[in-house]
Amino acid sequence: MRAAFRVPRSPVVLLVSILLPAPGVLAAQASSAPVHQALDSGDARIAWIPASPVSMDHPRLLPDQEVPALPQPDGRAEWILQQGVPRVLTGVSFADPLNGFASAELGAVYKTTNGGETWTTALNIGFPYYWYGVHAFTAQTVVIAGFHNQNGSGILRWSDDGGVSWSADVVVDPANWLLNIRFADAQNGIAYGYQGYVYVTQNGGRTALDWTKIQADPTGGWFAGSFAFGASLDAWVTGISFCRSTDGGMTWTRRASADPVFDGGVSTPDFSTGFTGGGQISAPISGWVHRTTDRGDTWSGRILETAYPIRVLQFFDPDLGFAAGGTRFGDAGGGIWITEDGGGEWALDADTGAEMSGFDWEPVQSDSADVWCVGFLPNLTGVIYKKRIGWLGPSAADDSVPAAWKPTAFPNPFASRTEIHTGGAGALVLDPAGRLVRRLPPATQVIWDGRDERGRAVPAGVYFVRNPSKPGQGVRVVRVR
Repeated sequence: MRAAFRVPRSPVVLLVSILLPAPGVLAAQASSAPVHQALDSGDARIAWIPASPVSMDHPRLLPDQEVPALPQPDGRAEWILQQGVPRVLTGVSFADPLNGFASAELGAVYKTTNGGETWTTALNIGFPYYWYGVHAFTAQTVVIAGFHNQNGSGILRWSDDGGVSWSADVVVDPANWLLNIRFADAQNGIAYGYQGYVYVTQNGGRTALDWTKIQADPTGGWFAGSFAFGASLDAWVTGISFCRSTDGGMTWTRRASADPVFDGGVSTPDFSTGFTGGGQISAPISGWVHRTTDRGDTWSGRILETAYPIRVLQFFDPDLGFAAGGTRFGDAGGGIWITEDGGGEWALDADTGAEMSGFDWEPVQSDSADVWCVGFLPNLTGVIYKKRIGWLGPSAADDSVPAAWKPTAFPNPFASRTEIHTGGAGALVLDPAGRLVRRLPPATQVIWDGRDERGRAVPAGVYFVRNPSKPGQGVRVVRVR
């Protein structure tokens, strides 16, 4: 029998399935142990971030609810527990390093304008609304996806003023819940639900008519966890089946799940490499991660095995990445795992005791990024963790990187795209402040389409393309409108 992750909890509706557990948030068992530092080496990629106070007094959130005390990280911790909120957190999305939103059950959305140090309520409409996906385009524009737990509809709501006001319900499907959403750019978005359905927009998704319902999995298998969708419009969605699209979600190929039991969550750091997690809540309660190097045609065996399901993954390149999850069943707990060699070795980076349910990240400099991971404890308190990471470019001694490489670009200035000649080394696109805009893959020549790592069009201005292993070698490019 396959055992899945969880069905969103409803105080009224009770659902039972041999595939889906009985309703109720399958949170991880609380842990009194502190968050642990997993890596202790001189060349570790992980940098420290200042500790943020975790306030247990939230009059600005829900004045009538007391937020239970949360376990605090000790002085060795690298993941910082930023704040607790009185809702089950289901997803997180940042528009930039300061401005982000987190979705939650029972109709709540939280907002930060200071990188997550403090969070305030942006929406709190209660039952029967459940928000299970969020995508922030800018500090002002954000969309949330979820469902109405009385009429069974899958819905969106939009805000264009930073969460101060929200649109009416956009009913994408009157008979199927929405459980996640992601946009590759301002126009191209994908949401998924149960019964193997995905919902695709190519014109921004503001109205119900802007979405096309597509049966990605003809067997009706459901999807779960994080999914991959980027500027290339390649999409990977996992669950009972593994489904992949190369045209922004309009057509799909289906294969069996990478694991004989179940997949949950997927992350693809490049066009060939991908990772998927999974797990089960029936005995033996467990979780796992698999890896592909051929675009999902074949998968490795389990490269990580854990005591609880792995629900979400986030990889930054084929080597550096995180896998997170948890469950309350069997006191299995929850946490965040890290690998720096593509899954060859893993370390428990944070023993959160919570079911972790969402990742997001934003570049800070050319060699570092802030990462957020959200989840919830068994007492249904939402938790928000943050960490600053660094990634390493190709070594200067790497024989595959031409020593005399210097990029060129044509046309320059450019309006919509420029061809970067890299000599096979790849390249980093930086803004004038040195912040990472885009990483270009190793190839003799690549096209930069004027978009950043998140698929957003960058404004007109000056940018710098540099050799990742030779900081002094680069070319200045100008984008015009």
